[in-house]
Amino acid sequence: MSTKKSTIPTGNGSESKTDSNGVKLMTYQIFVKTRSKVILPDHISGVAKKHLKLRNAQSGVFEVEVVSQDRIRRINKEFRSLDKPTDVLSFPVAEFPGREKLYGTIFLCSDIIKLNAKESGKTFKAEFDFILTHGLDHLLGIHHK
Repeated sequence: MSTKKSTIPTGNGSESKTDSNGVKLMTYQIFVKTRSKVILPDHISGVAKKHLKLRNAQSGVFEVEVVSQDRIRRINKEFRSLDKPTDVLSFPVAEFPGREKLYGTIFLCSDIIKLNAKESGKTFKAEFDFILTHGLDHLLGIHHK
């Protein structure tokens, strides 16, 4: 598993750390677990950090795991009673007072994302990044209709 921790300047949030210009800093820890040779942990962390900054997310911890079709199908069946694979599942975690916010875990299935990319005429990387940010939005409390 690869661990990436990054500090990103932003004007929002309740973090007390500031840079030399007095700009508040947000700290994002992105834990990535993947066996993929196509989408590397550094890429996943980079996309996640940019998106979190765009959303003005408060400091916190995020976990991203790239899994097989079989694994995501089993998770989908267990937690959503749907016995089929999907591209992304997000599981938010409750806040623990006095601790850094643990947002939750995102499971991504690169095989399903690859199929979706082909059907929509997108590159795999573009579709992967879109689905990753979609999962992050769910952890941030942003939901689609």
